[in-house]
Amino acid sequence: MDCRFLGFFILLRYTKFVFCQQKYFQERPQNTSVKEGERAVLRCKIANQQGRVQWVKNGFALGHDRTIPGHGNRYSMIGEVSAGEHHLQIENATSSDDGEYQCQVGPKGPSKPIRSDATLSVLIPPTSVDLLDVPRNGKVDIKENEELVITCVIRGAKPAAEVVWYKRNKKIEIGVREDETTPADQTNRFDTRSKLTIRPQADDNGAEYTCEAKHPAITLVTSKKASVQLSVLYPPGPPEIIGYTEGETIRTGQEIHLICVARGGNPLAQVIWYQNNIRVDTSYRTSGRESRNEYTFVANSTDNGAKFRCEAGNLMTPTPMKTEVAMTVFFAPDFVKITGPTEAKIGDTLALECSTGNSNPEARISWVVDGRPVKDATSRVIQSAHGGTVSRSNITALVKSNERNLTIACYAVIHELGFSQTIVDTKIVSVIHPPQKPVIYGISDSNTGIREGGESH
Repeated sequence: MDCRFLGFFILLRYTKFVFCQQKYFQERPQNTSVKEGERAVLRCKIANQQGRVQWVKNGFALGHDRTIPGHGNRYSMIGEVSAGEHHLQIENATSSDDGEYQCQVGPKGPSKPIRSDATLSVLIPPTSVDLLDVPRNGKVDIKENEELVITCVIRGAKPAAEVVWYKRNKKIEIGVREDETTPADQTNRFDTRSKLTIRPQADDNGAEYTCEAKHPAITLVTSKKASVQLSVLYPPGPPEIIGYTEGETIRTGQEIHLICVARGGNPLAQVIWYQNNIRVDTSYRTSGRESRNEYTFVANSTDNGAKFRCEAGNLMTPTPMKTEVAMTVFFAPDFVKITGPTEAKIGDTLALECSTGNSNPEARISWVVDGRPVKDATSRVIQSAHGGTVSRSNITALVKSNERNLTIACYAVIHELGFSQTIVDTKIVSVIHPPQKPVIYGISDSNTGIREGGESH
């Protein structure tokens, strides 16, 4: 056989083999998401390529040039042509790049055209995250156990953002919430509205509630959130009195420090002192989570039995909370007085009374007459309208013939106060004696006469 004929036959068979081997996608484009402003690449790699390659966007051909015209010169095909790489690259992706893309390979000879589709989604983070009806200072006043609805709106995201709620930086897993997604003003964007319903308690005072947008285009660095702090209004705890315990005894002249403390409450409590229903001190101060009013005074007898009341309240207490103590003050009587005659005759029986001023506790009376204690006195105690007692004691004393004056002393002693608190009154009774038998001096009892006209002494 002719060698030239044999070579031509072999070449013909080889060419037919090559052209009969169909092209195919070695790497098909995949559905892709990209953040706005970033670079998107839709990959397309063809094996046994025969025919020209182009990309189609939403049914419009982009052309066969590697540098694709239009679109702000952001579109191009990249990769090794010899390796069948015709990846579509889009720089600085925007929402206008959203759509259906198709990598097409045209026919050539017996090789048929092929195509493969993919979707490009440009992710757009929300433009804003806002809490509705929140004051500028970021605080909301709410009464304890009153229903509060916090509304968060996340605007302009693509796709719609998810709302995540936090309380004190801890994710709220369980709660009453209502979410709604609606189209935004911008095309192909969405607003998400979430309503969180709560009933704050006292321990929620100062708690911060945060609404955060969860979205694939948001990173930790670019997180978007809005917060509100709760000011939960609730009553203070009952007031407590420090510095005196009921039943404790104090003395006149002693300096007393009464402290009334009301803990908790929002706002903090106003604390006021009353004595026997008369307001005596309104100067309270606050520190941390408590209010206190310190009332200082020097005790006197009028404070015995006095009721010291502390009232604490805020706008959440229609009636102030109260606590009170009745004070016991020990004091000596301010006087002791003996009443009775100031003159007496021998043989008279004197009726004497000793009475004290008001005291607490009762004064014990003792008598001394001319240096001798009297043991048979009659004593009684009368309750005073001012909270103490008045002591009275009566004795009788016989005026003897050998006495010229009687010295009578009444002692009032309060042993609980010590003998330094003994008070005494003294009375002197003048004893009236009858005149002695008259005596004539100058004439003796003898019969001595006196001459007429003479002097007698």
